[in-house]
Amino acid sequence: MGVSKITHIAEQPLNFQIEYYHNVENPRLSGREQLRLSVVALWPTAAAMADRKKEEMAKAKEAEQRRRQGSSP
Repeated sequence: MGVSKITHIAEQPLNFQIEYYHNVENPRLSGREQLRLSVVALWPTAAAMADRKKEEMAKAKEAEQRRRQGSSP
């Protein structure tokens, strides 16, 4: 059983995960229960960065069009 949450700290996306394991069968010297906590830094792929740049360019173009419409008589 476990839960995971992706969030941002500043601009860095992070994946926080906590998991609990209960082993019904286990070797004599190992634990029956385990708790795992992990924090993983997610690095954007080139495709994700390209998509974000496209969005930024579309927003800038839209803002420019609104600015031009507002300044015309």
